[in-house]
Amino acid sequence: MEKDKEPRFDDTSLDSIIAFYNAQWNDIQHSRRQDWELIKLIVLGLIGASGFKFFEVSNAANGQQSLLTFFASGFLGLSLLGVFVTARHRLLFKEKMKMIFRLEHLMGVEGFFKVPATGASKAFRKIFVVQHALVLLYLFMANLFLYFLNRELAEVVLYYLLLPVWLLYIWLIEKIANRRSFP
Repeated sequence: MEKDKEPRFDDTSLDSIIAFYNAQWNDIQHSRRQDWELIKLIVLGLIGASGFKFFEVSNAANGQQSLLTFFASGFLGLSLLGVFVTARHRLLFKEKMKMIFRLEHLMGVEGFFKVPATGASKAFRKIFVVQHALVLLYLFMANLFLYFLNRELAEVVLYYLLLPVWLLYIWLIEKIANRRSFP
């Protein structure tokens, strides 16, 4: 088969390509829903921990502090887990979009979602991605749960580590995503 010729499809193979194309978009939407559901769960945990902290003063003698410690520790772990889940979803998104662009090319409809980016626009797109914003939110919430456990340590993390860790995450995840080769 020559390179210049486009492959021809019968109705069955085109239907299969369209079904596979839809499955790629469904995977992206499913991962986004998982991210937002996890965020909602962690926000509810933050509200609960705040309630424990509010009533801590009056109930300190009743073992309320240990309940707050247990609660905040669990949600601190869940917040950090959210970072890894969202990082995986970022890589999944890049994989799926490459496949979607290939399928669009096969169907002859390429270019609908591809907007060229150069220079500052390209750098802006690498940093301000929804998944990266979610990771920053997870790190910030993890720091709030750490605040319930150890105020001094949480302040050190907030002032000196949160932003550098987030920028390191962006650099690392984009480097991994760009090095991976997809079929």
